[in-house]
Amino acid sequence: MSISRRDVLKASGLAPLLGVSVGRPNRFPPQTAPIGPSAVDVVPPAGWDYPAQVDLLPFGHGVASGDPLADRVIIWTRVSIPDDRGWEVTDPQGVTSTNVVWKVATDPDMVDVRASGAVTTDAGRDWTVKVDVDGLTPNAVYFYCFEALGYRSPVGRTRTAPGPDDDVTELHAAHVACTSWWQDHFSAYARIAERDDVDLVIHVGDHVYEFCGGHPAVRAWEDRFDIDDVDARRWSTRNEARRRYALYYQDPHLMAAHMAAPWVIAVDNHDFADLRDESLSEEERRFGGAEVFWEWSPTRPVRPDHSGTFRPSPGPFANVETPRGAEAFFTHRAMSWGRLLSLIVIDWHYSRQLETEEQAATANDGMPFGPAPAMLGPTQWRWLQDTFEAHAGATHRILLNQKNMGQLGNFNLPTALRDGARELGLTSVENAEDVVDIYPGWTSDRRQLFAFLRDRGIVDNIVLSGDSHGWWAYDLVEDSTAPDYNPVDPWAGDDAGVGLTPVGVELINGMGRPGLVDVVAETACEAGAGQGSAHSCFEAGSDPTFHAAYRAARIPAIAASLAAETAAMAANPSMRYMNWREYGHSMVHLFGDRSELELLASDKTVNTGPGETGPAGTPADTVLARYANQVGRPHLVPLSPLERTAGPAKPAVPAPATLPLRTAR
Repeated sequence: MSISRRDVLKASGLAPLLGVSVGRPNRFPPQTAPIGPSAVDVVPPAGWDYPAQVDLLPFGHGVASGDPLADRVIIWTRVSIPDDRGWEVTDPQGVTSTNVVWKVATDPDMVDVRASGAVTTDAGRDWTVKVDVDGLTPNAVYFYCFEALGYRSPVGRTRTAPGPDDDVTELHAAHVACTSWWQDHFSAYARIAERDDVDLVIHVGDHVYEFCGGHPAVRAWEDRFDIDDVDARRWSTRNEARRRYALYYQDPHLMAAHMAAPWVIAVDNHDFADLRDESLSEEERRFGGAEVFWEWSPTRPVRPDHSGTFRPSPGPFANVETPRGAEAFFTHRAMSWGRLLSLIVIDWHYSRQLETEEQAATANDGMPFGPAPAMLGPTQWRWLQDTFEAHAGATHRILLNQKNMGQLGNFNLPTALRDGARELGLTSVENAEDVVDIYPGWTSDRRQLFAFLRDRGIVDNIVLSGDSHGWWAYDLVEDSTAPDYNPVDPWAGDDAGVGLTPVGVELINGMGRPGLVDVVAETACEAGAGQGSAHSCFEAGSDPTFHAAYRAARIPAIAASLAAETAAMAANPSMRYMNWREYGHSMVHLFGDRSELELLASDKTVNTGPGETGPAGTPADTVLARYANQVGRPHLVPLSPLERTAGPAKPAVPAPATLPLRTAR
């Protein structure tokens, strides 16, 4: 009896995985037949220039997960097929679309599979796959992978949130912001990935930049230190924006952090930067960058009605829909982590842009503290009020906030630093109320928010911010220079007669984007070299002589910055820490009676992978500061920097590997 290839595949169970149709497998609904070839050539042809980890093709950007709820989590990947015609072809190797199987299991070997399904992807969504896996157990660790074109992807680790009424004893989250690929080797991501206790990775904006910024670079794609290169210049088309995400996501340290834990991302202006191609329509230019964010990030879309509620899951056999047009600008949302935490995400720029004057007038009706803050717009302000009140019973609230909220009040900035401060947007540090790009520039708005929180007794708030390209830690009060604020113990004395007490605390960090010291050194170096702009500074990125001069210029800038930081903290008692010289990530450890907050610096010029030490055996990162923050009495109390906080270990994530399906099984 002769046996056909189709019969062999059907008997082996490999047919649906290889995209070969042999009837209707149970795992596929009638409307989703398996499609695509059985395999592709994953070895790139000569001259193929696309940012991807070649050894992991066709999953050259790894896997990621995000926005976990009690019964579901988003999982993501991209199928990348090399083709000798270039990186923009819509049918690489003749493939116009392909089926992708996904699996979620309780073990890293992917044996105990608890959920699975299949979706189709193509060039219309840039070959990305984004699935909302529902029906999962609350507060559980899972592993996940994808299968397509004869290969299995790397395995990622994710988890679900506890149920809203569950008693949870702790949570451990990493906090990053302003992650510039060109100015940083992403060693801080490696530090996050090597931990086995991270429950969430929180990014508070500018997680992918639309351009290199022209600052001195530690690296460039294929060593092309050219500001006009496609992998450095501001993105102009949708495909260029997609390629920029590919550049970021192929980074091995970012990939490892993606695989280690689910992410929650707040967007800022660089993430949603518009496209510049004049041949595109106004709508395409305005919303194109935001739409690419939704294609490439494991972020859960919200309804386009200012409610902050999530769209329903499309199920196991459909990709999560990419918001298009104005709908792509809706990002504010809230999530719970049992009774321990409510996570609130706002957007600083975009919600208010979508409000008409009539909507604004209506939304302002009944505001207890006057008109809504101009920063957020009235509709989001009302949503934020309602959300804080609805989540007032949580032990902690974390507010993901793109801009510096704490007050940087009056102090004398050294002359040598003033140009650098202006470069960072602090155009009038001596008069902080004129700084309109951070909350201190909107004094009445901040007072209004803090008064609302204090009036309702909602004070256990941790604000995680970015955009300042340095380290800041604050007790959050309306006026840090007020005579009745006690920076040693603001809660001392009779509670009824106590002065100004914090409504929460704030941490701000930056990972790679140049802070004050680097901006000052860059300016001095340009002047000494006779270079007139940061443009030429980037072009000199591979010049050892230039970088030697640049590093030398940092030395006096560090001394000046230390003086400025000391003066700033003396003039602003609520500022508990300031450091505009170093870069890295924060850790936020939540417990039932307190939080413990850590500021961890890593050298952005050194490529130190997960599990590795720094140069000559030095630590891969440094504890800059640690604080305890007591529930009911928010205030940053210093802890020993010689110790570190850790949580329960999770099963290890397998090393990144793409395997042929026969080998994977």
